[in-house]
Amino acid sequence: MDELLHCIGPLTHSTKIYKDQCVQCFNTPLHAPLYVDFRNYWGYCNDHTAKQGSGVYLKHIREVKEKPEQDDVGPPATKITRLAIGVEGGFDADKSQVDYEDKYSVHVRLSDGSTQDIELECASLPDIIKQTADKVIAFSSAGQLEESSQWEGDIRKNSKHSDNLQQLDNGVKVPPGPWKCSTDACDKTENLWMNLTSGAILCGRRYYDGTGGNNHAPDYYDVTKYPLAVKLGTITPQGADVYSYDEDDMVVDTQLPKHLKHFGIDMMACQQTDKTMNELEIAANMNLKLEYDNILEAGVALKPVFGPGYLGYINMGNTCYMNSVLQVLVNCVTKVANKYLAYENKDCQVPADFSRQLRTLIHYTQNPGRYSLDPEDVKPGHENGIRPRLLKSIIGQGHSEFSSTRQQDAYEYYLHILSLLEKEERKTPALQCTEELCFELEERIQCNASQQVQYKKEKSTDCDSALIPLL
Repeated sequence: MDELLHCIGPLTHSTKIYKDQCVQCFNTPLHAPLYVDFRNYWGYCNDHTAKQGSGVYLKHIREVKEKPEQDDVGPPATKITRLAIGVEGGFDADKSQVDYEDKYSVHVRLSDGSTQDIELECASLPDIIKQTADKVIAFSSAGQLEESSQWEGDIRKNSKHSDNLQQLDNGVKVPPGPWKCSTDACDKTENLWMNLTSGAILCGRRYYDGTGGNNHAPDYYDVTKYPLAVKLGTITPQGADVYSYDEDDMVVDTQLPKHLKHFGIDMMACQQTDKTMNELEIAANMNLKLEYDNILEAGVALKPVFGPGYLGYINMGNTCYMNSVLQVLVNCVTKVANKYLAYENKDCQVPADFSRQLRTLIHYTQNPGRYSLDPEDVKPGHENGIRPRLLKSIIGQGHSEFSSTRQQDAYEYYLHILSLLEKEERKTPALQCTEELCFELEERIQCNASQQVQYKKEKSTDCDSALIPLL
């Protein structure tokens, strides 16, 4: 195995890790094992890993575990009829039919073609491989980081307590974990907040449905009036979740490294082990969206279609405008589909290359296979459709609107994609296809004195210029 140690690339908090799905198709760890290459930290499925040659990979399998049925006595669950949360007829924010179990191992592929899977706990596993595997598991994926940074939450303000926060010289030093709420008789080990004045570790707020903490951190503030607390498990070199009870909001502590060091915490050595408040909000909204999708067609008998030409693009949070434009472009504009299918850029950064990811989308839209099944054949916890995450990221890169999670105008998005297609044409003549998206605009000018007429024709892709009479 020592011969493969040179295959391990540098890994820092700024490294993009593509571990949500294969970078060359849409397979996820639910479909089949996903292998994250330690050279570049790109994820590959079984089919595409074999093409990468010898190397060291993190093998990730996700299995669905159905929740045990509960013998609840009471009325059956009611149909959702209102766009509201936690009220009669509204959404249930904590409704899930399945759990997921993630299994990891190290996958070694030797130059002679042989392979071997090694458990992470194996004593003979070199330290550098074990450490790299642990980091890949712990670090957020490129998609998760992007979703979190795009989420339209409130912009956090600098806390007024940052520069003059009182910190008690009480000798408290906080270990790297695991932690537990310091209140007697409280067994909470998650959603823990450390008070930045005293170093006390206490559980967070109790939620409306009884989950969450036991409210010991807010209660502690009511007694002591110590204003700032940091959520343990969210501390990274880039920052952490800090709440100000006095300001009643999530804030930015501009002196956070100093305040953490007072209690023996080196911020630059910390790794994320718990979900941030932004990530929790995203997860809750994505779960609610699945139920909201059902509301839109309630009471309508629909015949499911599936197979070639009927691949659904799953909404990733206000991406219906994107899905609509891509469906039309891929299914209706023949030349675009044919040109991109015929061209494969092999010398590129696959996860970040527009032509490569568009080609992947076109190929699997026309040949969906396992991604477009009869709904009755879809296993619990599995999705019927694909999530074009990488293409969304590429198209939105550098654009303030299309890189966000806000709803957008489909026509403006179409024009933006058209500009990217034209850019690819100039770079790669083999991809010339936008003429099929043009139309001829004829302008007629008549002189009132001589009655002579002049016609002017020009090609355009700007639908705003097309005047279509209404019948």
